[in-house]
Amino acid sequence: MTGLAQAIVEWDRASFLAINHALRCGALDTAMPLVSLLGLGHVQVLLILGAALLAGAVAGEMDWRRTWPSVRGVLVRRRDWVLPLLAAFALSGIVSTQIKESRAIYRERPWWFYTQRQARGQFLDVVVATVPGEYPLKSRGFPSGHTCTTTAIAASASLVLRRRRRGALVIGGLWLVSVLIAWSRMYLGSHWTLDVLGGALIGAVCGLLAAWLAMRWLARAGAQKPSTPEPDLSGVA
Repeated sequence: MTGLAQAIVEWDRASFLAINHALRCGALDTAMPLVSLLGLGHVQVLLILGAALLAGAVAGEMDWRRTWPSVRGVLVRRRDWVLPLLAAFALSGIVSTQIKESRAIYRERPWWFYTQRQARGQFLDVVVATVPGEYPLKSRGFPSGHTCTTTAIAASASLVLRRRRRGALVIGGLWLVSVLIAWSRMYLGSHWTLDVLGGALIGAVCGLLAAWLAMRWLARAGAQKPSTPEPDLSGVA
């Protein structure tokens, strides 16, 4: 291993341990697993769709006597941001999963790495902090899928919502959630720092690309602008 590569590895380990041990308390032990759940794919899809439906309900567009037609109408009227966000989630999820499955960059998870090495008498002074009841994963650490998809959604929103009323608030909230999810993955001992940074970079690229492609497709379909007045994004936040 070259000097530069060794320096990067040492920084990765040291920064992970610093973040993993920082601000540990009972309240965060309870909160961080819940924050991490926000990075799960099905949760993110439900939140995107739920935000659109909430915005529709606030705008008085829901007719509970005709639930499915109302739901479909609300989603169609907000397709100019729902579709890019879902596309960002899908593309980033596929890319991150393919990288993990290909083992192009095989990395053990921090907790498992130190557990294995300590069994051989190495790194005996290192302790990876974990949360009781939250069993850390062992392998396929790069990239952090939670960070990747969350960052992709935030990047996509930055492109499609930047000119909307309350758009800056929504975008800022999504980036804050992305940072918290990234932190939670290291707090729980499941990812190295470079796993998270790599996931964020891949997610940002996928998010912007997916949003651009979705916007082009919508433009070609004659749906670049909403067919109804701009939705109230208070329901998104």
